[in-house]
Amino acid sequence: MKKIILLSRIFLLSACSLGVVSLGDGTYNIIEDNEDSTAWTITSAIPLIKKEAITKANKFCAKKNKNMIKVSHNLNANSHDAIYDLTFKCE
Repeated sequence: MKKIILLSRIFLLSACSLGVVSLGDGTYNIIEDNEDSTAWTITSAIPLIKKEAITKANKFCAKKNKNMIKVSHNLNANSHDAIYDLTFKCE
């Protein structure tokens, strides 16, 4: 099972344009990166991509008349790129 989850994460990290993806059991995932960011530096892009992911998750849950509950999150950043991975539920 851990291998499946790990492979899913790798796939999701390589395909950042998928939007909200169901992981099963009412859990969802969204990944945002700085590719479309208008920020000048990676430091200024990080808050923007976090906000974008959280906003999309909130809108997704609002369409279901539910609130977004953060399950986990992860930020991977280096001097050129940043990826924010948010796992959430709608309750």
